[in-house]
Amino acid sequence: KVPKSTEETTYRCRSLRESLSRAREFGRAADMDEPDGALWEACCLLCEAIVVVIGGCASPNDDTLEGREGAVVPVVESTTRLVRSAREGGPVSTGAEACRLLPFRVAPLYALLETTARLFARFGWGRRRRRTRAAAGALADLASSLRDLLSDASRAMSGYRSFGGGGDGGAGREASVGSAAGMGVVGEDSIRRAEGEVVSSRALTEARVDPFLAQMIESLEAFEEE
Repeated sequence: KVPKSTEETTYRCRSLRESLSRAREFGRAADMDEPDGALWEACCLLCEAIVVVIGGCASPNDDTLEGREGAVVPVVESTTRLVRSAREGGPVSTGAEACRLLPFRVAPLYALLETTARLFARFGWGRRRRRTRAAAGALADLASSLRDLLSDASRAMSGYRSFGGGGDGGAGREASVGSAAGMGVVGEDSIRRAEGEVVSSRALTEARVDPFLAQMIESLEAFEEE
């Protein structure tokens, strides 16, 4: 049964639509590269999906649960295509890019996906019904695509903390220090102090970012549970 609209839900939907309109205007005016812009629009589309499900159809006489589900599925599918486009564009091929995108694009998108999942569950389209409900299936596909993007970010972060591109980080660091010292520009002690600061900084990044990535990936894998 379609929930009855209230003054509060009407106000909140109108407010979200206005915010969404401003966000899209900002996105069009901002100088974003293709992956960045794709993830920005993906966040906007999930906001649109929330409005579609809560606000319902324009005509109250035609407003049904099936109608809302039918209207929201293409929105979620478009979001999935944008996430895949962002991944193909290689936005998280380096650790620096992963650190930049995680707080400004990926984390908001993850939060919106989880919010959408809770909303879908209230309408009977929970994640365990992904094989029987179109909305649940579409959201599971989106979760899978976002998980792949986060896995790329996790691999990029591992490479970000390595030196010299090899698996032996200590040997790589020694080679880097020796090479730089051989140029005679600065002393070896100064180079080692700078190298120590870099190692410490990357260790802090690992402690803060890796658990966050692992938690999001684990949560997104739950969308595939039967």
